[in-house]
Amino acid sequence: MEIIRVNKSNIGAFIDYCIANRKNLDDTFLVDEELEKMKPDDEDPSFIALEGGNVIGAVSMKLDPYLLRGNRARFRIFHCNPATPVVYKRLFSVIRPEMDKVEKVFLFLPETALEAREQIAGLGFSIERYAYLLTRKDLPVGEVSLPEGYSFKEFVPGRDEKDYCRIRNIAFSGLAGSETPLTEEEAGKIAARNDYLTGGILFLCKEGSPVGLVRVAREYYNGIHYALIGPIALLPSYQKKGLGRTLLRAGLQVGRKFGLGKAILSVNAENEQAVHLYTSEGFETDECFISYQYKI
Repeated sequence: MEIIRVNKSNIGAFIDYCIANRKNLDDTFLVDEELEKMKPDDEDPSFIALEGGNVIGAVSMKLDPYLLRGNRARFRIFHCNPATPVVYKRLFSVIRPEMDKVEKVFLFLPETALEAREQIAGLGFSIERYAYLLTRKDLPVGEVSLPEGYSFKEFVPGRDEKDYCRIRNIAFSGLAGSETPLTEEEAGKIAARNDYLTGGILFLCKEGSPVGLVRVAREYYNGIHYALIGPIALLPSYQKKGLGRTLLRAGLQVGRKFGLGKAILSVNAENEQAVHLYTSEGFETDECFISYQYKI
């Protein structure tokens, strides 16, 4: 067995391996769009394990500016098939020097990926948190009722990034996995994404001033197009007033305008209030993912 760094000449083999195994992994960064724009450089250090000329394992770590600001890195993939301890250890040893730029690295694994979870735990990774992937069938959407003095307005690219970041960053400052602030430059790239829906970001305003937001995008999951809901964010003084439900329903209605009757979102399991809101609005648990972390 040999471990080689992914480069322009062998990235096709790496991508083929990712595509062949992504169904049983967290495929956030393994979908076609993400793989197509991947560049095996310092921001995406990647390696493959070869045996008899065949790829039997792969590891790839994301070190983009957003993650680095939070002193974190995330694995795009860390997997071998079959799940062999020696291959996991060799892959970990070659990617380990890349981790010295951060304080911790993490990856998500489906709760059902028992073999991969066992191998990761054997390397010293610990469980950080659980997250649910929730889906909603094409069900009727409850009435959107705005209290007096409240209104909606659409996000306009090139104008509203400051308000988007202000609300998102304040609301998520204590949310595990999202505590790193988003910059206006990063928010400005949202409209260029393939999943962006024109008019898919709504601000909730009080007396004309934005106090909350919901973003709706297009998500392709298990062969079906969904309305991806998230983030839903409210400034602290406007939380626990039923406005989160208002934003959720408004987001569901936006999805339906684009022909996306089914909806999907993710939520941290410990966020019991949010989980209760979503399930009370017709969402059901489709998958459970576990975030494993390795502290440097």
